[in-house]
Amino acid sequence: MTRVDLAHDDFLGEVASIEKSVGWLKEGLFNVGGRQPQTSVAGDWLAKQKGRTLYVGSRESGKLTRIYEKGKQLGGDAEQFFANWTRIEVELRNKGRIVPWETVTHPGKYLAGAYPAFEYLSLEQCRLKTIQREVTVTYESMVRHLRTQGGKAINVMTEVELGDTAAVIAQLIKPGQVPKRLAGYPEEILKNLERPVP
Repeated sequence: MTRVDLAHDDFLGEVASIEKSVGWLKEGLFNVGGRQPQTSVAGDWLAKQKGRTLYVGSRESGKLTRIYEKGKQLGGDAEQFFANWTRIEVELRNKGRIVPWETVTHPGKYLAGAYPAFEYLSLEQCRLKTIQREVTVTYESMVRHLRTQGGKAINVMTEVELGDTAAVIAQLIKPGQVPKRLAGYPEEILKNLERPVP
């Protein structure tokens, strides 16, 4: 799936409210993997009459959370039963993660697993893991990038060293270091590359 939206409504605003959500943010309960998420706000944060929204995360990252005063959005005032109605919405996209069908059949545990702040929503929490996409480096692409990044500097060094390319290489080489993701070459070649230069 490319996207799923999960939601929880607190009709009385007793547990989920804008104030409590801001508190969760300050306590680090929206941190995942030790990182503070991107946040923003919208709505009536001064008079607090027409409803406020707290955004956590971003669409670009694949996880965006909206916590907003649904009752006030619908025109509720202090006299009406739904005036404190607060909604939590988590929008999950398949950017850097796989969104399984189970997010539709068992949404509660995925909503509860989105952030530590929402763990109270379910006894079981499931968190979508991000996919680490490793780029495989080939010898040819490594040479191409080196030429692009350092070709002109190597030209200057060759002029300074009067055409002595061995002297240029001796200044640039880092003995014992090979890119970890270098792929497609026999192990004996890589071992030769790792040997210190005499």
